[in-house]
Amino acid sequence: MDTLSQLPLECLHIILEFLAQDDNPLSLASLLQTNRYFANVILPYLYQNPYRFSPYKTPDPLSSRDTRVKDPVIPHIPTRTLLNSLPHSVVIPKVLSLGIQTVIPSVPGSGDPSHTTTVATATKSGPPSPLNYLAQVRHLHLQSWAIGVDQLWKWTQPPPGVESYILTQEFQDLCKAAHLVPSCEWSYFIRNWHELNQNCFQVLFFREASWALAEPILEQLQSLTIPTSTLARYLDPSTVGRRIRKLERRLVSSPICRLRRLERIHFLLDRVAFRDVELERDIDTARREEEMEFGSMVRFVQEHTRSFPGVLKTVTTSQSSVWTLRQQVYSCPEKTQLEINRLLPAMVKPTSLGSPDLLLRFLAHPEAIDLSRVAELDLTMLKDGYGRSMLNENRNIMQRCRALRKLKIDYTEEDTFRWAMDEQKFLEQLGYMAHISRSHQDLQAITEWGEDVSGPSELWRKRLVPLEDIDINNWASASTKMLDDVVNTFGLTLKRLCAIDWLGSENSVAPSTHCYVGGNWVDLQVLTHLKLYTGARRLVIDRYLLTRCPNLSYVSIEDDIVEYNWRDVKTSLPARLPSLESLTLAGWPALTFHPETLHSTSQLKGLSITSYTYGDEGYPWDSISIFSNYYHYIPPIEDIYQSYGLQDDSAANPLTPVPEFIRPKWTWDWHLPHLVSLELSSEFAFLFQFHMLQGCPALQSLELEMRTPTSSHRRTITSVDMFAPYPSCDPIIATSLTKLCMHGPWRFIEPSMAASFLTGMFPSLESLSAIGWYGLSLPDFVQWIRGTPESRIKKLFLDRGYCCSTADMKRLRLIEKEEGAGYGLEN
Repeated sequence: MDTLSQLPLECLHIILEFLAQDDNPLSLASLLQTNRYFANVILPYLYQNPYRFSPYKTPDPLSSRDTRVKDPVIPHIPTRTLLNSLPHSVVIPKVLSLGIQTVIPSVPGSGDPSHTTTVATATKSGPPSPLNYLAQVRHLHLQSWAIGVDQLWKWTQPPPGVESYILTQEFQDLCKAAHLVPSCEWSYFIRNWHELNQNCFQVLFFREASWALAEPILEQLQSLTIPTSTLARYLDPSTVGRRIRKLERRLVSSPICRLRRLERIHFLLDRVAFRDVELERDIDTARREEEMEFGSMVRFVQEHTRSFPGVLKTVTTSQSSVWTLRQQVYSCPEKTQLEINRLLPAMVKPTSLGSPDLLLRFLAHPEAIDLSRVAELDLTMLKDGYGRSMLNENRNIMQRCRALRKLKIDYTEEDTFRWAMDEQKFLEQLGYMAHISRSHQDLQAITEWGEDVSGPSELWRKRLVPLEDIDINNWASASTKMLDDVVNTFGLTLKRLCAIDWLGSENSVAPSTHCYVGGNWVDLQVLTHLKLYTGARRLVIDRYLLTRCPNLSYVSIEDDIVEYNWRDVKTSLPARLPSLESLTLAGWPALTFHPETLHSTSQLKGLSITSYTYGDEGYPWDSISIFSNYYHYIPPIEDIYQSYGLQDDSAANPLTPVPEFIRPKWTWDWHLPHLVSLELSSEFAFLFQFHMLQGCPALQSLELEMRTPTSSHRRTITSVDMFAPYPSCDPIIATSLTKLCMHGPWRFIEPSMAASFLTGMFPSLESLSAIGWYGLSLPDFVQWIRGTPESRIKKLFLDRGYCCSTADMKRLRLIEKEEGAGYGLEN
């Protein structure tokens, strides 16, 4: 016996558990082939839940190495191995017998088409395998990616007999019986019947394999995925693929009675729905099919819970993805899911209600479930319908979650957190009375809440809910009372706060409404993430807000305001944010931001200060394509200079500053050694000074967007922009910058200066987007780039007017990228 086999069994189990938890099927499969001793020990780890391993490992976003499993053993080997391990008495349907044939590619270069593949047909003859794979299975959660035909062989190289079989009348009859053939009205939309037949074969294979693998081992299964199209086989014993003895018929009324250990069921909604919303008959037919399908699910659960009370604990649903052609997307109604969950026992001290399934399980037994350990609660998952109405009836759900740390909620009523305010006030009273040495009897004498879980004595012991993370969605009200209550109540524990409102929601208020935030807030010493978004309302941030949050690492404060009067801008106070890593400001929050704050943000990695845009028809949009006609609003140049107390050298008459309206100047001299991305638009891009790049040695991406409807805000680049201010006067070189986007009426005082500007200041530049530049043509760009040996530019974005003919592209050696992606330069 080898040395590895001499390990103590306990040590071997520890190693195997580690490999199994690490989702490493390749290592387990290789150990399986070592010897029979190892095989017997490893087999339960590999086949207890054979389909739990994902077909691909999650790629590491920080690594350029492809971490996908090139030859995923688990997705296809268990399917063929388990099907070949079925008892000899089981008759395999023809779809399975054809599908599990092993296709072995021939030697490349063989000219004989008959030798393209060599097929080893699966049979049940011969001696039995020494390893009993099926006996190890406890959890059978089949997925389309794991059992589908594409994991066994490809349609480009199918086993012999499959292509001819899908053309037979026998196969067509099977498809009609399984309702896989579209009606006459839908037949018109089928353009490729051969592709349809291939997909039907895959669906039939999936359904037959699901039943064939489950039926022999129903007694040992603890969890099971059931395609709803096969539910009749579980409910009707006459369809079981084996003989049932007379004694068995008396003891077993259906295969459900063999599932005595089943604790979890996942129903896979795999009914193929061919229907057109304009065909009333198809709508009625589909509705009846859905009622039968969902009724069978309820009946299955009813029979199982009646036969084995308290065993089945979890039932979930999802739509199957095995049917790849056009079909109607549907899901199990919330009312049906609640009906099923009421048949199951209540959850025992759950720790999370962060999914629709968990919320519906709670709503099935709202008063019987202890929520004291729930740390995550998402009340936004049930948007409308039956489940949402029941959720509104259980308004004390948050108060019952005494360990709550993460919460997602829709903005509904201003007094949503009144309970938390009352608890805080009560605890403050208790603390004051304890401070003045009142007796315990005196403290209890003033309480009126009793001894229940939310009573004062329990509050005194457990303190407030330790909420750390909250998302408030659909924040359509101009009032901030709900937000203020959250901050003032949970300020000592709150680490992340997100409140957003989407433009165009049914509860959105008039765009002219202002929203004032932060005036009533307390200091938030532990807050690290702050995200606020108010859509079309002006988001007016209190001048002291950022100073009350000294440990912020992520800030995103945005609104969609386009036009404004610079005299209305009241700048906030400068804040010290030494831990800040990401800062995104848009609209009014960007205009009121104090630039002095950036002197304390030495850890900043991403900076975006922008404004909203006009659309093609004057409607604002929140995203800009480089080839779009969306424009920013920039006040007249005289107003900009006057607001900052600057002088326009090109103006005939000097500007008269207005002291009471002067805004803090942007000095552009910040030291941001970790800054990687910088994005500026509107007046911030117009005022940008390139000497800022000296304090950003790690900057990789620079975006300056100042396109306006009139193109009247022109920036002229001179030699002064390429050197540091006096007394240094050193040349500005951004060695790490690889992406430069400068959109708008930029021009050079001398056209020849463009080459030294692009290659001298940005020696590592690889991608250039120059939309709206003046005085330069596409040949100029290309010649300057090619004429500079040290240039690394590989991708070029220009205006639509610079589109080249085929001859010009060939002459300039350009490669047209995908639509809207500019030009590539040939080497």
